[in-house]
Amino acid sequence: MGPMTESKARHAVLEIKGLASGGDGVANTEHGTIFIPFALPGETVAIGSIHNRHAELEAVLTPSADRVTPTCSLFGACGGCTLQHLAPEAILTWKTSQVMDALTRAGYADLPAPIAEQVPPYSRRRIDLTLKRIPGGMIAGLHQKGGDPVDMTECHVLHPTLFALLAPIRSTFATLGAITSTADLLINLLDSGPDLLLSTERPITAPDRTKLAAFAKAHKIARIGWKPRTNGPVSAEPPEILVQHGQISHHFAETPVAIPIGAFMQASAPGEQAIVAATKAALPKLNRRDIIVELFAGCGTLSFPLAQSGRTLAYEGEVNAINAVRSASMGRRVEAHHRDLGRQPIMAKELSAAKVVVLDPPFSGATPQCRQIANSTIGQAIYVSCNPAALANDAKLLKQAGFKVASINVVDQFLWSTGIESIVSFKRESSRHTRSGPSR
Repeated sequence: MGPMTESKARHAVLEIKGLASGGDGVANTEHGTIFIPFALPGETVAIGSIHNRHAELEAVLTPSADRVTPTCSLFGACGGCTLQHLAPEAILTWKTSQVMDALTRAGYADLPAPIAEQVPPYSRRRIDLTLKRIPGGMIAGLHQKGGDPVDMTECHVLHPTLFALLAPIRSTFATLGAITSTADLLINLLDSGPDLLLSTERPITAPDRTKLAAFAKAHKIARIGWKPRTNGPVSAEPPEILVQHGQISHHFAETPVAIPIGAFMQASAPGEQAIVAATKAALPKLNRRDIIVELFAGCGTLSFPLAQSGRTLAYEGEVNAINAVRSASMGRRVEAHHRDLGRQPIMAKELSAAKVVVLDPPFSGATPQCRQIANSTIGQAIYVSCNPAALANDAKLLKQAGFKVASINVVDQFLWSTGIESIVSFKRESSRHTRSGPSR
């Protein structure tokens, strides 16, 4: 049969069988799969208009026992949260099932019981805002799905220190000549204070610099940087530092690191702590001379905690991030190496000298690198994942090379959203690698 048309779909009653990876309810019909935002598994719903297999939720006829009243009045408009209508414990169960399903698809059976934990509200320390001029002022918020930004007048995710900045950001940034329509503002909350990176289409003017300097002083902003906002390729030039007060630092395992402006960080301190703890708990027994190879090291989130257990060789492709690790590593057992692991993965022979490899790849995964892990003789790999689909692809290579899943941790640090962090430890069934593993 052909696809369900809008006229066929309008006012149809459907049963929701599950949640898609994007958080929409899923209904199976004789005309194909239909996705319904804000519908939950087990519910019977009435749908309205349909477009490209996505239907409008018209009414919930039989609600799920896990349906709750959303915490935030902006839910459904603001693009930051997609699952506030689902009870937090049910969200954690669903996220855990996503990770378990990914490993099952990769070919693993008899999986160990997962350990799952969830960060508290008001703990997010990193946000990428859109600023938009409106008559008489400025909006600071996140984009609604496929639409304009929604002014963040309320947020139950963001750290209170960052939320308190939004009102003065609106008033001060509305006076900047560099912002004519919209701009981007990335904020990291470091130990040294809020760190702001502004991107605008027009250059920063001399009056803008004066206003931002006064703003930083008044609100204890550690640093403000600027870079041009373009639709083309990202500029290789580092951002310009407009304002800086004192030394910029953030601590990983009590090691102060001078974080580059705009750098990637784990979204929350509790989330980072959970990821570090799970990774360290999965390490094999090591002596101080044993080698840990760490891939996609970033600014050292895992590097310095790992160095408490063994000699850590940290590899990262972003030059400013790995230079920050290198500068902080003096007197510590961390060796920082700049390397594009997508184009130039660490080869199997190099990996074989290590006792364990730890990798925290980007959303797209680490398939070229996992091929080399599979072809090495290394006995253990600890994979920190933010994407179950990529985890499934990479874990399949390790399965073919004789690895088993030894432990699974799931961390919900993206509260009320579909983002999932997991830490999976893979160990070889035999300490000796055979050539039956995947080819290069």
